[in-house]
Amino acid sequence: MAPKTNAGVETAQMEAFGNLMRAQAELVRRLDDDLQTEAGLSLSEYVVLLTLRYAPDRSLAVGDLTREVHLSKSGVTRLVDRMEKAGTIERVADTDDRRFVRACITEKGRGVLRTAWPIHRRGIDEFFGAHLSEAEAKTLSELLRKVTPAED
Repeated sequence: MAPKTNAGVETAQMEAFGNLMRAQAELVRRLDDDLQTEAGLSLSEYVVLLTLRYAPDRSLAVGDLTREVHLSKSGVTRLVDRMEKAGTIERVADTDDRRFVRACITEKGRGVLRTAWPIHRRGIDEFFGAHLSEAEAKTLSELLRKVTPAED
């Protein structure tokens, strides 16, 4: 049942928000399933690898990674532990401040990313893009940008 305002009437904004949450959850589930089945890694692991691949020096402080991948600090710590054991990333001391640890993508991680990219791209096309025209996708992107905080 859709949420109601105090007057008991659902607003268009509430309906849109509910649809956004359901769509996001379904897309994440489907993308994660495909990556798990076909590449043996989770969507969260894929996002970490992709983020590190395009980060300066292909590494980020673990605290910065937490903000980039939208997971809790403890969630990122567990994920980094798992990925380090798998050999897809490594922890290194920050050269500027040795109190900080950086996560770096490894050669193995870059290979896993190359394998996973076509799976992820196909999933986006199939589960998302196939349902929107080019114009609708541009409009949706513009609308979502309005409610997304600007990056520093």
